[in-house]
Amino acid sequence: MKDRFPYREAALRQVSITPLQVQQQIAKDFAKCLFTFPDSFRETPAAPDEIRARLSEKISEVLQSGERELLQLLYVIDIPEQHFMAALSDKDLTGHLTELILQREAYKVYLRHHFRTK
Repeated sequence: MKDRFPYREAALRQVSITPLQVQQQIAKDFAKCLFTFPDSFRETPAAPDEIRARLSEKISEVLQSGERELLQLLYVIDIPEQHFMAALSDKDLTGHLTELILQREAYKVYLRHHFRTK
């Protein structure tokens, strides 16, 4: 899948971001919308493919819950509307949303680290 935030990729490589930090950010934002991950997701680092798989499962759950819940989640995570609209036209909506959310959450962790150290 094509990187939807290409300018962020270089920035993310400059800082050591752990998978666990990204997992915790994902779990935190999903919890704000009443979708929870197991404790193991928040406490044990996972491989990138495992993170994607679990995130994809949770997004499927959100999609089944309804449009309102999905829009609320995307608002909390701060996915731009134009990126969401592009995702709607993709045959693999869940995969597209998984990548958007994963990249945005990783970028949040990066920004927190970047501005905390300045």
